[in-house]
Amino acid sequence: MKLSEMTMEQTKVAMIRLATPFGNICEDEDLVKMLDEFKNYWRLPLIVTVGKLLPRIISLCFDKHYTDLMEIISVFSEQPVEKVKTQTFAQAVAVLRENYDDLAATFFPSSAHAAKRSAKD
Repeated sequence: MKLSEMTMEQTKVAMIRLATPFGNICEDEDLVKMLDEFKNYWRLPLIVTVGKLLPRIISLCFDKHYTDLMEIISVFSEQPVEKVKTQTFAQAVAVLRENYDDLAATFFPSSAHAAKRSAKD
């Protein structure tokens, strides 16, 4: 379910559940370093940049943040984590594409920037 469609009570529960996994991912020093490298690739064709970063980001997220990813998908799909783990990758991606709305995109990138700033302090 989209955050923008949730009642206040549903949003409260969802935000509490989402805060930790998003925080874990945003505060990952290896991921922050990897994304900082993007600045060095901006002049390259997009396909080259994606080819350099995407495999590393996917590997890192699945290796270090699998539990966090399952919790995020669980919140948006309104399914228990155990059920999410039995879904296909395509189903999980579809849930995120369908339910990660402007409200979620607005809140969580600002969390990523805050985590990055606090890591530098």
